Amino acid sequence: MKNLVIAWVVVILFAAALVVALLFTPSHSGFEDESIEMAQRCPLAAEALGTNIHRRMWGYQPGYVRSRSRPRVYRQDVLVEGSRGRAVIDVETVFNTGRWVFRRVQLRGLGPSIELTSCGTSTDIPVAGRRTLSGTITATRGDAPAREGQTCRLSVASTQPYFCRAELSCGGTTLFGATPDTGHTLCEHVRAAGGGAALVLRDEDRRIPRGEPSLGFDERTGVLRLGSKETPERWSFTVRIEGASRSQ
Repeated sequence: MKNLVIAWVVVILFAAALVVALLFTPSHSGFEDESIEMAQRCPLAAEALGTNIHRRMWGYQPGYVRSRSRPRVYRQDVLVEGSRGRAVIDVETVFNTGRWVFRRVQLRGLGPSIELTSCGTSTDIPVAGRRTLSGTITATRGDAPAREGQTCRLSVASTQPYFCRAELSCGGTTLFGATPDTGHTLCEHVRAAGGGAALVLRDEDRRIPRGEPSLGFDERTGVLRLGSKETPERWSFTVRIEGASRSQ
C-alpha cells in the first residue's frame, strides 16, 4: 500500500512538473526573433526597456490560433527584458493571401503600449472612411517611373481592421493600386506628437513580390516612399506629403 501511494505521488509530481514545463518554457512559433528585432530597432522601446533587449526564456507565455475565423489569427506573448525592466510583446499575426503577416506587435508593461511595427505609441482610434493626401516628389533613385517635382495624390480607404487599400498617382499615372486586386497594405493609427492620431501604412511583407511596388507612409514624418519590391536598389522615390482631407 505504501509503495502504491509513493508511486501515485511520483506520477502526480511528474505530471505537475510537465504542465509547468509546458506552460513556462519558451515558444518557437517563428515570430519571436523578428518581434524582438523590432523592439531593438525602436527608440521608444529602448527608452522603456533600456539596453540589451533580449528574450526572457522562462515565464508564462500564452498563445492561441483562431483557425475558424476569417482571416485566421495567431496570437502569442513574448517575454522580453532590458537593463531597465521587463515587459511583454503581444504578437498578433493574420493569415492573409497564403501567408502569415504581422498585424499587431505591441510592447506592454512599461508605461503606454508601443506599437513596434511603426515604433509609435498605440492608439485605439480605428482607421475608418477614406483619406486623400497630396504631396510632391522630393527625391528619386534609379529607373523611377516618376520624376522629382511631380505632384502625387494618395487615397487610402479602410477595407477591414488593420487593412487598407491605397492608390498612389503621380503625374497623372497610377503607380500603386492601379487595379481593384492591388494596393492592399496594413494600416494603423499611432499617437502623433501633438496628441492626435497619425496614419501609418506598411507593406504586408516586403520579402514577397506581388507584382507591384512596395509602399510605406508615416504621417508623423509626412514621408511616403515607393520602390521596387523585387529589387529595392533598382528604383525608388520619396514624396513629401503636404496636405490631407478626410471624407466619411
